[in-house]
Amino acid sequence: MFQFSPLCAAALVALSVLACRTKIGGLGTGSDDSGGTVDTGPPPKDDDRDGFYTPEDCNDYDDEINPAATEVCDGVDNDCDGIVDVSDAVDSQLFYKDGDGDGYGDPLDEIYACDQPPGFVPDGSDCDDADASTNPGASEICSDGADNNCNGDDLECALNGDMSLADAQGIWAGTAGGDQAGFSVARAGDVDGDGLGDVWVGAPYNDPNSNSDAGAAYLLLGPATGALDDSGGHSALSLSSAAATWQGTTRSDGAAIALAGVGDVDGDGFADLLVGAYRSDLGGTDSGAAYLVYGPTTGSHLLGTADAIFLGELSYDYAGLGVAGGQDLTGDGALDLVLGASGQGDGSVQSRGRAYVVAGPVSGSVDLSTATAMVDGLDSYDRVSRVALLPDTTGDGIADLAVGAYSWPNNDGLGGVFVFAGPLSGALTLDDASATLEGDADGGQAGWALSAAGDVDGDGYSDLLVGAPQADSDQSEAGQAYLVLGPVLSGSLADADVHFVGDEARENLGYSVAGGGDFDNDGLDDVLLGAPAADTNGTDAGGAWVFYAPGAGTLTPADADLVLIAEAARDAAGSAVAFIGNVNGDCCDDIAVGAVDADRGGSGSGVAYFILGQGL
Repeated sequence: MFQFSPLCAAALVALSVLACRTKIGGLGTGSDDSGGTVDTGPPPKDDDRDGFYTPEDCNDYDDEINPAATEVCDGVDNDCDGIVDVSDAVDSQLFYKDGDGDGYGDPLDEIYACDQPPGFVPDGSDCDDADASTNPGASEICSDGADNNCNGDDLECALNGDMSLADAQGIWAGTAGGDQAGFSVARAGDVDGDGLGDVWVGAPYNDPNSNSDAGAAYLLLGPATGALDDSGGHSALSLSSAAATWQGTTRSDGAAIALAGVGDVDGDGFADLLVGAYRSDLGGTDSGAAYLVYGPTTGSHLLGTADAIFLGELSYDYAGLGVAGGQDLTGDGALDLVLGASGQGDGSVQSRGRAYVVAGPVSGSVDLSTATAMVDGLDSYDRVSRVALLPDTTGDGIADLAVGAYSWPNNDGLGGVFVFAGPLSGALTLDDASATLEGDADGGQAGWALSAAGDVDGDGYSDLLVGAPQADSDQSEAGQAYLVLGPVLSGSLADADVHFVGDEARENLGYSVAGGGDFDNDGLDDVLLGAPAADTNGTDAGGAWVFYAPGAGTLTPADADLVLIAEAARDAAGSAVAFIGNVNGDCCDDIAVGAVDADRGGSGSGVAYFILGQGL
């Protein structure tokens, strides 16, 4: 019988100790702390000699399968982590959930897999995985509010480059030569309650009832566009076919020299209108007046039958040269009205000007001396008269008032704009302004034109547009305009966030300014400027320029996104400009441009052009 010798026994003990020191510990025998032995089971195995032992090596017969191996898509657990292929295989692919079945997946819902799972696709470029008609392979459909082809280009559908006003979708001519229709244009709101925006057009030199220059305001109901003519352009329509006409009552009233849609002042669900008649004699010679018309309205009327009539205080006040409304300035929860009177002032402060704040609702005959608040110029010939209501420039949730004094200070024509934080009441002067913006060009007449600019930069504060049409730049009287981003603080207009500088002598850029509309549907408000003496199509043809949400720096008309070119020389296009709301019910705000000397309805009849916004 075979027997172990003492030497063989010692060798076996040594091998057992060695087994205890292998990579995985293994099974076998070893020493405990007392010097005795511990039964650890059979020794480890590394049959494929890959340096890994069972059970850590999940396949000890294949040296390419072990914990250090790379997982690949082959149906095998190559790296012994208990997961076969799926997402940890180096050659797995990325797939995206295709919820709408259009072949393009949601980039935010992804998975790695060796084979394409049901409901997933390799292309993850869908920008709306709930709409099968929206994907990178789709054709862009403009003005539907969607990025149909998912290219992220907000301006793909926006109008760009040069456009003749002859191609405007709406062309409305004055009823007779010399009317100067388009001297004023204004967003009306929804006067008739059909869900579309409506438009007011002023012709202050119209002669109703043989009253020379009595003036008239015309209501055009949306969409206010004309049919195509034989040449492919839009036919001109006459303002004689307007849905409503409000006429001045006496000779030389100049009614509709200024117009403002003022919201629903009386709370009946219909938008209302404020008409300025700066040469009315109701309160004395050229004292001026303004008329409040409550919507809805149709037919032809004299302004003497308006729902409220505001009377200038003194002769030559020119009340109604500026009008605005649609915000609560007094803090009582109702919409208020503002009127500017450039000539107001007694002998010691002649033409200092005054802005009146009248609390709404109101009816009947109102002497402006009873206004809730008044803002006076400081010196003779400050000519406070231009007015704009700003929803909130300070972040306090209360509307604010901007007034322009284009001859301030001391009649030197530098001009300035003064912002008054609401609520307002009592007698105020320009010294009481919460912010003063001084013109930066001698004789530039900063504050000649004013407009709320909406929220151009999307920061929640109201912004302000200021026109200085006589300002010099590289060219004499080329004109300038300024965009001041809210919150509005005191300073020089030289420090405005955006400068728009005319590039042609005597073109008068900034004669008219407008903001508060999103013409290209990108979610930010745009800027519209007029220059009635620009030579876009001959001497003094005029023109208008649209800038899509300009952010900073100095811009010229050449930098505009859209250039609106007059039909003919001496049309004076850009005499008035406005964002008029959405008149045709699509995606975007639309614009109006007045050309007071255009001849569509006779020599100097004037024309109002409507251009429909276009965007995604």
